[in-house]
Amino acid sequence: MLLSLILALSCGTSPEADVESIQEPVPVPVPVPAEPAPVPQARSFDPANVSKDIYDATKAEVEQLVEKLNVIIAARDYDAWLSYLSDEYFEEISSPAFLKQVSDSDFMKIQRKVIRTPRDYFINVVVPSRSNNRVDDISFITEYNVRVIQINQRRRRPPADSNELARVQAEGAEVRDGWLYENSREIYYELEKTQDEWKIVT
Repeated sequence: MLLSLILALSCGTSPEADVESIQEPVPVPVPVPAEPAPVPQARSFDPANVSKDIYDATKAEVEQLVEKLNVIIAARDYDAWLSYLSDEYFEEISSPAFLKQVSDSDFMKIQRKVIRTPRDYFINVVVPSRSNNRVDDISFITEYNVRVIQINQRRRRPPADSNELARVQAEGAEVRDGWLYENSREIYYELEKTQDEWKIVT
């Protein structure tokens, strides 16, 4: 009987009851960083390969501007002219170093004039030289920065060196009546477009 009681007690105790239940750790999801949105690439612009449409449209805008400037300068309207200058260009022509350089030029010395202010510069330099310009060509620096070119013809004696004469003739020069006529490309404005408005930057 005692043996039966011991066997009964030993069978009634479950070994699993003495073993602590071990819970597996719940994995915490690690947030995966989102891929950064692609940065839009700036449109490349090659000044050497400007399309005809861009060239024609830009040249038309520049021609309109130069026509306005010609009228303003011919009327000696200093305040209107100022409205077409970039801030940086106005600062440049206002600097003592620039005004002294202009005053020291041969032309101003012949005229016996001293340039002390931007207004002096406008009246004595811009008015005589910029009231009848035309746009023969434009040269792109960037899409919104161009040089305005006027092609002028000049006359000089032909060079004595036949190789030099052949070179300038290959570039378009002509000999007429003993004179050599050649075209010179003169840059007289550099313009920059900001907020749909062209300004003189040099």
